[in-house]
Amino acid sequence: MKKQFAVIGNPVQHSLSPTMHNAAFKALEIKAVYSAVTLAADELPLFFNRMRAGAFDGVNITIPYKQKVFDLVDTLTADAEQTGAVNTVYRQDNRLVATNTDGAGFINSLLADTALDPTEKNCVIIGAGGACHAIAFALCKRGIAALTLINRDPNKAAGLSYRLKARFNKINVSTACFADLSRVLPQADLLINTTPLGTPGIPWPEVTFVDHLSPRAVVSDIVYNPADTPLLVKAQDRGLITHSGIGMLVHQGALAFELFTGLKAPINIMRGAIT
Repeated sequence: MKKQFAVIGNPVQHSLSPTMHNAAFKALEIKAVYSAVTLAADELPLFFNRMRAGAFDGVNITIPYKQKVFDLVDTLTADAEQTGAVNTVYRQDNRLVATNTDGAGFINSLLADTALDPTEKNCVIIGAGGACHAIAFALCKRGIAALTLINRDPNKAAGLSYRLKARFNKINVSTACFADLSRVLPQADLLINTTPLGTPGIPWPEVTFVDHLSPRAVVSDIVYNPADTPLLVKAQDRGLITHSGIGMLVHQGALAFELFTGLKAPINIMRGAIT
């Protein structure tokens, strides 16, 4: 009998995770299948009850549910508790364990794809959602020098800023809005977009980010469809080093795969399946 895995969200049919994980299962001759499941918010409790009963062995979680499943699982790992977001749930002795591989996946892909080590660097993140939480905590654990959270409404980032300051009191954490870009961005070594901006149907706003960056800056966008987002295209036109969301997708997926199977993830095969 094949084990069942899935990515859940709404919308989710655009996800490349099924292609990536199924390629890994095939390469390692694992009897398993990974699918995409669209769920409404009120369907989440029933879904996780079915998973607990054995319908699914593991799931990944994407927008908009990364911060909405805490009360539906049995155990939270430190990564899930600290970041306040969940992207991976797996069954362990009929109990559901929730964790977050986004942060570590982002750091691993940044190192692999750009060779930029964010330690002691000045980082700027656009957004304040679940992925932002995971990446922000991972960067702070890595020992960055400063972090600025940019959001249309900086009040939405205030809660995350407060939590980061309480945990990492040696790191300069602040919030800003779009009106502050000319002040904030020239000092940035790394700019990261963690919002859905740039995906099909969600156009990039008429706000200039790249023009304020220094030539040393690396620009990262966790959007992976399209791989060359409007933000990355503008950065490439300026000759800046860019980091595609494909890398984070692969590396966070590899960490989830290892939790699902107990086996080393075939990262090159997973990346090759979706590029």
